[in-house]
Amino acid sequence: MKTIIVALLAGCVVSLAQTNTDSSGYVTNAALLTPFTLTNSSGNVITDAVLVKLMPNKFLYKTPSGEMATRRLDSLSKDLQEKFGYNPQAAQAADEADKQKKAQQQLAQQQRETAAAQAAQDAIWQRVQKSQQHFVVTGDLLRVDEITADGILASYNFLDVRGISRSLIYFVKDSPNQNTLIDGATIGGPFYTTGTYTYTTVMGSSKTVECLTCSPKAAFNYYLIQADDEAKRTKEKAQQLIDRQRSMVILSKDRASFRET
Repeated sequence: MKTIIVALLAGCVVSLAQTNTDSSGYVTNAALLTPFTLTNSSGNVITDAVLVKLMPNKFLYKTPSGEMATRRLDSLSKDLQEKFGYNPQAAQAADEADKQKKAQQQLAQQQRETAAAQAAQDAIWQRVQKSQQHFVVTGDLLRVDEITADGILASYNFLDVRGISRSLIYFVKDSPNQNTLIDGATIGGPFYTTGTYTYTTVMGSSKTVECLTCSPKAAFNYYLIQADDEAKRTKEKAQQLIDRQRSMVILSKDRASFRET
């Protein structure tokens, strides 16, 4: 019997809503468009408020100044609740529907953020792999020339296409066996390029060489920082473009005003 009564009440509310509002909930009944007085969420009394949109659990109203605000129907006086067709059961059902909708929206937002984060990580890992492909050592391994607190200065010695002996200097970081190495030892990859490294030679001159890391995680963090810096630069350039466009619009208006005078 209780279920039947609730169903009948809900049916009455639906019928009332169809009579008083359109399909989107905006009020169409002239009797409900007369100004009324209520207390807003800040405790201020609003006079001459006008009902705009009516839902089972809340309503949208407009103040005399034209501002829009939302309040719950159960915050109104009994006479206004009756006038607006408030039904507690229908309001509770609407509250549950709103909670489910909000939860679905939050889940969808989390899924979008997770997908975006995964795509960003995938892009960074691709850059890490490309950096490894960029640095390919064939033949001999890198020879340890000097071990420093920051890493290893190492050389790659080879013969070029003309048979001339060549040597390329690299700075290697994150070598797993750095503490056991000695000058003249050899180290192998895989290596990942992570920018450059500048040091001072025994002759006192400054030299910049390609920096390598043996750690995929370190390479990932390096390119993550680069990606963040690129995003900041892109944002700054976009803002500068917007500022220039605004300045041009203002200048154009000033010139037009000057011509009119």
